Amino acid sequence: MKYPCKYRSYGCKELFAKDLIIDHQDRCWYCPQSCPVPDVNTKKCSWTGHYDQIKNHLKEKHGDKCYDYDEQELRTVERFHTVSFYFKFLFAFNEVFYQLFLRRGDIFYVCLYYIGRTENAGKYKYRVEFVNKDDTAGVAVMHLTRRFNKETNCLLKSGECGKLLDDVVSHLTNEAGDLKYKIEILRVGD
Repeated sequence: MKYPCKYRSYGCKELFAKDLIIDHQDRCWYCPQSCPVPDVNTKKCSWTGHYDQIKNHLKEKHGDKCYDYDEQELRTVERFHTVSFYFKFLFAFNEVFYQLFLRRGDIFYVCLYYIGRTENAGKYKYRVEFVNKDDTAGVAVMHLTRRFNKETNCLLKSGECGKLLDDVVSHLTNEAGDLKYKIEILRVGD
């Protein structure tokens, strides 16, 4: 006997044997999603919707935390020394990515996560390069993207994001304490 997915009312038309339905429902594309914006110094966003709606929601309600990907653009984390948690959502390849820079003790984490279907997360890789004001020194990290998980500790424990010593990155800041970086997202195989 086959059973319908519990997200049928959201659009899932799949039917599964009893022993397979739980696994499917854990990964179902139609499972309602909550807003991916972390609850850091902000009021929790109550939005819930489908993956296809996340990009529009982020642009409309959290536009200051979003940008369209441009591989040539040099971006800035202002007053880097005062920042322990920095995030942005970026849009590339008609997909949504979550960029996270996090300082924990003397470690600086650099992560880019994919927001979407689990099976698509490994189709992208990223490279983040931090450069000094004269573009004469820098350091870079590169990894495959992984599927977004709102629990930061899970993201970091996976070991699948860049880890740099904080003092290495701190030496690249300018007089104002700003840190310049470039981010590159590539499809795996390109």
